[in-house]
Amino acid sequence: MSDSDAHDADAQDSFRPLSGLAVAGAVGGVASLLALASPLLLIVPVVAGVLSALGLRAIARSDGLLIGRVPALLGLGLSIAIAVQAVTGAVVGGWFMRRQAEQVAIAWHDAVREDRLLDACAMLEPLLRGSIGRIDTTEEAEGLPADAASVRAAYRVRPEVAAVIGCGPAAKVQARLESHVPESFEREEVWNVRLVLSPCADRERAALDVEMEHGMVSESGRWVHKWLIRKVIPAK
Repeated sequence: MSDSDAHDADAQDSFRPLSGLAVAGAVGGVASLLALASPLLLIVPVVAGVLSALGLRAIARSDGLLIGRVPALLGLGLSIAIAVQAVTGAVVGGWFMRRQAEQVAIAWHDAVREDRLLDACAMLEPLLRGSIGRIDTTEEAEGLPADAASVRAAYRVRPEVAAVIGCGPAAKVQARLESHVPESFEREEVWNVRLVLSPCADRERAALDVEMEHGMVSESGRWVHKWLIRKVIPAK
């Protein structure tokens, strides 16, 4: 055997292919960052973790024929860390959003009970607000323009407003999130909060279902949460 043939044989013996599963796991680990943007993408770190684990197993069983342990460990570590962070963020964020939804419903109730009906109307989404009347001014102690006065009169007789007023100022209010429909390509995000008022002056208790939507809007150069009430209906 010539020296060149011996060199080629040694090169072939020293060459060890990189595990494709390990590479895929590492790429998936980096792509797992997408899960921080949406809980719907938590499948990415799960798949990346599985690929990385399979890559490590394939390398261990190859008797030294495969390499790629480092990228496989990198992919496994990234996928686990990002998945934990995404789940934790989703839980904490969900609790925060639930509290916000309940506080918005209570704020609407307080505005109605304190006879700040224009403030309550301002919390409604535009279509519902337009069905009550046109509002061109904020509520003031006196000197309300004719359109604001008519809006107050029209809103006061609606069933949900009459229910709050009928309970009287002594009624305590409790808010509880009933359901949450996440945003998707087919529908908007919807939050449903149940308000329970008791004891009422005209009955033992009253309940209202508040349906609202949530979004992020830019105000003064920063993004803030924006809640709009879609409808309020007396609950049975």
